Amino acid sequence: MSRALSTFSLFVFLSVASAARIVHNWEVGAVHVDRAGAGARYAIGVNGRLPLPLVRATLGDVLVFNVKNSLSKPTTLHIHGYFFNGTSFYDGADMISSCSIAPNTTFTYEIPAVQAGTYWIHGHTNHENADGLRGPLIVDRPNEPFQYKDERLFVFEDWYSMPFAERLSRSIEHVESPRSLINGIDARQAKELCLAEGTTYRIRLLNIASTAWYEFALENHEMQVIELDGVLCKRSPVRSVRLAPAQRVSVLVTAHAGPSSADYDRYTVRQYFPHLANQAEPPAHGADSQAEDIYGSNIVVKQASPSDSPLQRPSWNWHRRRYQQLPAFSDIRLVPLSNKDNDDDTDASEDSLSTPDRRIRLELGSGRSPDGRTHSFINGIAFSKPRIPAIYTALTAGGLAMDPRVYGEHTNTVVLKSMEVIELVLWNNSTMAHPMHLHGHTFQLYEYGCTDAGHDECGSKNMAFKAGSSPMRRDTVSVGPFQYAVIRFKASNPGMWLMHCHIDTHHAQGMAMLFAEAPEVLQQTPDMPLSVRDQCLLQGVATSVNSTSND
Repeated sequence: MSRALSTFSLFVFLSVASAARIVHNWEVGAVHVDRAGAGARYAIGVNGRLPLPLVRATLGDVLVFNVKNSLSKPTTLHIHGYFFNGTSFYDGADMISSCSIAPNTTFTYEIPAVQAGTYWIHGHTNHENADGLRGPLIVDRPNEPFQYKDERLFVFEDWYSMPFAERLSRSIEHVESPRSLINGIDARQAKELCLAEGTTYRIRLLNIASTAWYEFALENHEMQVIELDGVLCKRSPVRSVRLAPAQRVSVLVTAHAGPSSADYDRYTVRQYFPHLANQAEPPAHGADSQAEDIYGSNIVVKQASPSDSPLQRPSWNWHRRRYQQLPAFSDIRLVPLSNKDNDDDTDASEDSLSTPDRRIRLELGSGRSPDGRTHSFINGIAFSKPRIPAIYTALTAGGLAMDPRVYGEHTNTVVLKSMEVIELVLWNNSTMAHPMHLHGHTFQLYEYGCTDAGHDECGSKNMAFKAGSSPMRRDTVSVGPFQYAVIRFKASNPGMWLMHCHIDTHHAQGMAMLFAEAPEVLQQTPDMPLSVRDQCLLQGVATSVNSTSND
């Protein structure tokens, strides 16, 4: 193979030459824990502990994960939202970008931190994230365009009383609703939020749950959205922020004191489930009846002394009136910062993708087979993994790599030509919302609306929300019940990229597909590390289409 490097890969290579190495030695293994009073059960932790530790790096560093798999089954790690441009073999999607890490073996990921923002890391084999293998990952910018003095982090999780495999084997009516965790702690015991009057904070919100939506609000405080799924945006004031599974949002907030020294404002975290998570039309303020559970605690603000506060600040009543007038959160109405401010993001060079080269309609649905099993699907196909990792098929199939059939019928593969602009119409004619995630990219949000079904869950079927001249980008879009979403991206990152629902049961039941992006370009890139191939050989998995078939 030739050793040609893309411009972005060259940037990665030059950055790595002078980068700090942030090394994590992780033993992934079984633990038995009782989280949120749900009862002790099997879970997956790191170094014998849950929750996973916060991973933090600075733009230009190299993240090194030395992983020892002490489970009795394979595992992988995936940094959700990272592009892996030129290093797609570290994406962690089992049997797509690589083989898993075999039991009782070790594997090292070396990942250049070339995207700043709020991300998370989780298992991507057998949906191990739903059993605890998940945690926050933050990459800081040395030159942050927004000014703030400190940060706060809120990580939202759901937790079931039974392991994922057992839950998957049961019908939904025989599965108890999950408990919620905030920063790894029972949400019913949520801690106070301690702030200092007049200080501006960046609050990072991450939903790493497997099923639940969460809505976050700071009573009588204006939040300004500045980041969506790792992409910076122009400040946008909101009253609350809703996050589907896998989504992340950063907001700025300046603290002010409550109405009296004995009376506090509160922060609230509302938990929702898929049949209630309407994306196109957010619920009216105060529509608590749509929330399954509501958590929160006091906002304790240390008041500034007169000497520290020479200027008279607005009164609490002023903040209260302002808060009541704030708009609802809407991702499609956000505007990304200029390319200059997003210069670590390879998709930032893409202006509005106003003229797609190809339009693809993806119908999201589910049904039951004669044996009573539930299947989820895209365009009527329930995804199943190929027998050969898709990346090896692309690398060894020659000209056949442009034929989607070579990847296996049930991978639901669409082959993309290099640099073509793709429009996806995600069409959801079901009663469940679906957070759809695309590996290897962010995409531009163009439109939300109601399907022809016109059910009450959606409202008026003529309702539609369209982006402005600078569409916002993110990597996970929530498509509400009986709604559609239109998104666009450019095939600028050669690789094998999954698109799937981030409700883990839906993904496991088949709501996934594969984009084989520019395989002819991928064939010209450097060889993968031998350690990637070795994991396949250890597990008897072929690495060439000449040795077995994907069908």
